Amino acid sequence: MTGRRHHQKLNPKEHEPRRVALYARVAAPMQTEVGALNQQLRGMHEFARQKGWEVVAEYIDAGESGTPMDRPQLKALLQAAEEGAFDILLVYELSRLSRSVYDTFVIFAKLGQHDIGFASVREPEFDLTSSWRRLFLVIVAALETYYLAPLPEQVENRPQRTSPPS
Repeated sequence: MTGRRHHQKLNPKEHEPRRVALYARVAAPMQTEVGALNQQLRGMHEFARQKGWEVVAEYIDAGESGTPMDRPQLKALLQAAEEGAFDILLVYELSRLSRSVYDTFVIFAKLGQHDIGFASVREPEFDLTSSWRRLFLVIVAALETYYLAPLPEQVENRPQRTSPPS
C-alpha cells in the first residue's frame, strides 16, 4: 500500500514569539501619580508573558484624553505599525486606546492594513476574525463613546479641592 505524504506549509512566524507593543494612557496627570499607568503596564506585561509574547515596545500617553487622534505616542505607535515593528497591539482595556467609535475603527483599519493583531487585557474575548466578535467590538466602542459624552459636564460640576485632606 502506498501512501501520500501531505505537506503543510507552516507560517514561519507561527512558532516564533509574537512581537507585541503595549499602549497605555491616562487622561489626568493625577492618575499617573496614583499608579494607574503602572497598573496598566504590569497587567499588560503579565498578559504578554502568559501568552508567550515578546514585548518589543511601550507607548505611553500620560495626561492625554482618549478622544483626539493626535496623541504623541499613539502617532508613534501607528508609525511603528506601518514599519512592521510589532505583530500585536496590546492595551489594558479598549478605553485606553480610544473613547471614540470612529477613531477606534480608524485605528483598527490602520492596524489591519499591516496585519497587526489586537488584544486587550480586560477584554480578552476580542477576536476580530468572526462577524459576531466584530459586532461585540462595535458595541463596546459605542459604549465607550456613550460613557464619554457626559464626562465634561461631570468634571465641570465636581467640587474643587482647595487644600489636601488632613
